[in-house]
This record gives sequence, structure tokens and C-alpha cells, in this order.
Amino acid sequence: MRLAELGLPASVHNFLLTSLSRPGLVLICGTAGSGKTDTANALVAEGVSFGRVRKELGAAISSGAPDIVDAGDLREVDETLRAIAEAQATVVIGVLRSGFGTGAIERFRDMGAEPRTLDSLNVAIVTQRLARKLCQVCRVPRVVTREEFVGVGLERSGWPLCGACIYAPRECEECVGGYRGQCVLVEALGKDTNREARVIESFANSATLRVLAGELSLDVAGELI
Repeated sequence: MRLAELGLPASVHNFLLTSLSRPGLVLICGTAGSGKTDTANALVAEGVSFGRVRKELGAAISSGAPDIVDAGDLREVDETLRAIAEAQATVVIGVLRSGFGTGAIERFRDMGAEPRTLDSLNVAIVTQRLARKLCQVCRVPRVVTREEFVGVGLERSGWPLCGACIYAPRECEECVGGYRGQCVLVEALGKDTNREARVIESFANSATLRVLAGELSLDVAGELI
């Protein structure tokens, strides 16, 4: 599957493509079954047009455009530290089993990564969660109240959802309980060399966009953010 087919927000899609153009560590995070490996594989496939892709850490570095290394799952401490070291000169794409990408840098420090190395590293972190998608055949339109909007935490997105038309689940022959299929919610963080991390996309904003598009119910959004 191509990166453009994963349903990522445009801001995250462009952020990931930009991360392939310079040395650094690109982490795709998520819990089991969140689709993180599919996203990492799609990003590696995109990397073919940016530079030479290789499947192992520690191989020779090409001249010109930075190599793109598919490091796979980063589970062992030694492997993770090698990935961090090599990301100084290449693009390293790794998968991390974690529901919270915001703690990745601290996790690396706990593993023994040198603070100066981490500070000088370009890091792109995308964390994703899969959500039940509203059945597009039988979903029911409704107007959201401010109390509901605030109650699930979506006010953090900054979108004025109060009074907006959203959709709720019903049920039909095409779905189970008003839901059919899945959609992805994402959080994206970027850290440039010697700078603090910045938020590219938040779970709250990602969920709000799905709610407004009629793909996500308010209840499911509240469960995931």
C-alpha cells in the first residue's frame, strides 16, 4: 500500500515525506494492531525515490543523498542505540511499540543514549491509533452540543464543533452496530537539531477532522484521545 492510500492527514503525509530528505530518525509508533508496520513499509517504499534503501544497520553509507535504512521493529537496546547513532548520517525508519510517541525520547535516554546525541538529532515521530469507522450507509446526522464537545476533550483541537452537524451510529445490514471498517488517528511530533520538539498534528485535531467528515462518532473519538 502506498503512503497516500493510508488516509493520513495532509500535514502528516507531507511531514513524513520531508523527513526522508535529510538524516534523522523516523519513528512510527503504535500499539499492537494499529497499522504502524504498514505505515513504516509504505514510507520505506516512498524512500526509493529519495535515496538508496537498505534493510540493515551498519552497512556502507552512499555518497550524495542520505541512505534510507529500514530498521524494522526497535525492541532491543543495542539495536535501538545503533539506529540512533546511524541516524546522524542517514535516514533511519524504525517501528516502536508504544501508544505514546511523546515519551520516545525519554525512553531512549533511559536506554543509555547520550543526551548530546539526541539533542543533535533530527527526529520525526508519528503515533497512530485505529478507530471504528461509522457506517456510511446508515449513519444518522445530529447536532453536537458544547457539553458533548468539551466532555470528550475535542475542544483541545481548537475547532468550533459546537452546533456543527456530525453523525451517530445506527445499524443496518451493511454493518455491525453502526460501524464498518476503520480509520486512522495520528499524532505527529518533530524535533530539529538542537531544538525542542514541536507538534505537527495532535490526536485531538485528527479526531475532530474525522468527526466533521462523518467518519468518526463522538463517543469513539472520546475513547481514543
